[in-house]
Amino acid sequence: MRKILTFLLLFYGVGIMAAMIKVPIETLTLDNGLRVYLSKNSATPTVAVAMYYDVGSRDELAGKTGFAHLFEHMMFQGSRNVDKAEHFKYIENNGGQMNGTTSRERTNYYEILPSNQLELALWLEADRMESLMVNNINFENQRAVVKEEKLSSYDNRPYGLMFPTLEGMAYENPQYSHPVIGSVEDLDNAKVEDAQKFFKQYYNPNNAVLVICGDFDLEKAKSLVKKYFGNIKNSEEKKNVVDFTEPKQKAKKSKKIEDKLAKLPALAIAYKAPSALEADFYALSMLETILFNTSSSRLYQKLVKEKELALSISGGINLQRGPNLFYIYSITKKGNVDKVKKIIYDEIEKIKKEGISDDELAKAKNRVKTDFVFQLQSNLNRALQIGTYALYFNKPELIETEYELYEKVTKEDVKEAVKKYFGKESINELEVVVK
Repeated sequence: MRKILTFLLLFYGVGIMAAMIKVPIETLTLDNGLRVYLSKNSATPTVAVAMYYDVGSRDELAGKTGFAHLFEHMMFQGSRNVDKAEHFKYIENNGGQMNGTTSRERTNYYEILPSNQLELALWLEADRMESLMVNNINFENQRAVVKEEKLSSYDNRPYGLMFPTLEGMAYENPQYSHPVIGSVEDLDNAKVEDAQKFFKQYYNPNNAVLVICGDFDLEKAKSLVKKYFGNIKNSEEKKNVVDFTEPKQKAKKSKKIEDKLAKLPALAIAYKAPSALEADFYALSMLETILFNTSSSRLYQKLVKEKELALSISGGINLQRGPNLFYIYSITKKGNVDKVKKIIYDEIEKIKKEGISDDELAKAKNRVKTDFVFQLQSNLNRALQIGTYALYFNKPELIETEYELYEKVTKEDVKEAVKKYFGKESINELEVVVK
């Protein structure tokens, strides 16, 4: 399918392709503040439901980190009408799939089901929003689960501590410098009362966005949303007041860490970068493809194909409304870290002086166009994108129009963005050392 879309984009251009795929969105705001976005797409007999809460690790206070991620687990521990782990059974027994994820910026939960099971998903989401069982047994159980996850996914995994260490170096603001999974020490010191307060602070209708995408009757869906969510009250517990600003970096930061589990050395670099929706964000997004996101990109060709100094090179910029980073990451062959580092920095300096070619920009734009169309094929992807745009920017319509912001990027935009953000004093450089 992706190859067909790529051919169509190259042959017809993005304007015609965008016209072929429209994303109708109806908006409903309940009296309790819940924002609801409904998008019909009857191409397949499925429906996706995505619930976004405006809480991520950036909202946590010092000494109380890890709660946003903890609740990704807690939300499946049962509510007034749903026993522990029954959420999974209800969805899977009706032919569906589900999950939850946490980031610095938000926590989301989603279900994808046959279209005749929309009411089931809405009932499940509403029940846990209104009556989650945040008791001592569930809290202790899930605290242990998260601690085990940190051991398996970070502490006892090759390169597992690389990005948390890099981000801890790059960010000076503690709201962004601590890892999403939080601190084990903070979780050990936490009490169930802390979890109960956190739930009341953030898991409220007026702090959430609900998205429904797929094959459903619009009026019936609205009626079901009102039925299940309309009477849920907001807690009077106030959200944390935190400062998300990040100071300008004044000097290069470098660090080396030993990784006893890794077989090969690695290099990770981060530059401070603009938040999503800023013009420079889209210029640096183009840079991802130009540097390393395809087999013909500059650094992939030089480091992996031509000189064979590295096994991989990747990176990029996150869709993030807060202070952002542009990452460069490479697993290198032994003894080649300094050579890889030099080639990366030389290529950045070359772009500052000479810019990029017309062909490179065209390839990057074609990649964006292909991804744009490909993502819209799935009801779940539509729901997740609408939820992100609505929660972050109150602009769900970006699902149709954001590609235009990429299309406007020029060669000069890319060159100037690299000069602006990739100064030598802005480098955060981490080497993973192996024995």
